[in-house]
Amino acid sequence: MNTSNAVAHLKDGTSIYNLYFSIILLNTFTDNITNFVGSNSYHEYFLIIFWKKKNNAYNLQ
Repeated sequence: MNTSNAVAHLKDGTSIYNLYFSIILLNTFTDNITNFVGSNSYHEYFLIIFWKKKNNAYNLQ
């Protein structure tokens, strides 16, 4: 989370970084569902993804 905030301040490559960051979270999210490991963990990943989307809207303005 702190790393993504630091990178979000950079002018170039921010959208690319956020895209890959979301893909990595999505992969871990789906892996947890398929393995049925840690029922609480996929709710946390879901919240992080939506938090990122909300923050990106503010950063792009």
